[in-house]
Amino acid sequence: MKNYLRVLIFLIFIINYGCSRIELTDEQPAIPSSTFVDIDSDGNTDYVIEYFFANISSNINSDRGIIGYFRPEGENLVLHKQDKQILFLRDLGEIREKVDIPLFWNDSGYSESFISIQNRGEQWPIEWEPFHEREHNTYFLGLKLIDGNSTKIGWVELKIELETGIVSVLNKGIL
Repeated sequence: MKNYLRVLIFLIFIINYGCSRIELTDEQPAIPSSTFVDIDSDGNTDYVIEYFFANISSNINSDRGIIGYFRPEGENLVLHKQDKQILFLRDLGEIREKVDIPLFWNDSGYSESFISIQNRGEQWPIEWEPFHEREHNTYFLGLKLIDGNSTKIGWVELKIELETGIVSVLNKGIL
């Protein structure tokens, strides 16, 4: 009986500790403003960082969230890696015009979701969740800019403020 009680107390401690690691608030986070990104500095927007409020489930009063997207303009593309989150890239040397599996240029025409925050009942976490493989101070995306017959390969370095969801472009360039 004594061992059973110890195990029960231990399990209660573990469950309580595990659940308390995510800090929650009653305040719905603000939706950050869109950011327009000109990778090649030609005066034209190549990508847009934008956010949308979304119902994650069919119940309109729960499972709400805000999702941040990296949207290509025109025919531009974003580099992906099979079975990896979108914020996988650490080596700019992997960015090439023609890539082999597991890398691929996503040509689905959809925006790329890369960050979100989702309520838990009536409460919200205090931090946003980037779609990354590992936590870093900054994140990189490989980019393919397509304008008619012209193709440029580029990259962008992003800084994500976890408390606000605001994404800043720290650096960008053409390879």
